[in-house]
Amino acid sequence: GLLVNGVGAQWEFNTDAAALSCALFGIVYRYATREDPNPNLKQGVVGAFAIVRLLAKVQVPSYCKAFPLECGPPFGYLDFNLLQQLVTYGLESFVGFGATAFALEYAFDRKWIGRFPSTTQSPPSE
Repeated sequence: GLLVNGVGAQWEFNTDAAALSCALFGIVYRYATREDPNPNLKQGVVGAFAIVRLLAKVQVPSYCKAFPLECGPPFGYLDFNLLQQLVTYGLESFVGFGATAFALEYAFDRKWIGRFPSTTQSPPSE
């Protein structure tokens, strides 16, 4: 693709997509975590977004065979190319969404934005 100041269109698109993903993550994170102090819930939201993003970005090389997937050493299903992609996109995704969650928690702690209240349902009255 055309490079402008050393930056290609694909890089720009990927950066824009990551920014949009982090914005949507922020909305979901704020609604999902609410006032719940459970760190596992917060980490789960980060993990879910990161795993979905990293798996969507992995490209299976054309030399892999299908049914069952066979790409070569070291694991057959996953070769070194796929492992490198998983590690690279995994780090990129976990760092991106983790940083977004950290920024939101920072803003919550300073009361720049508020947490949504937890909703609890009362047991039905008899």
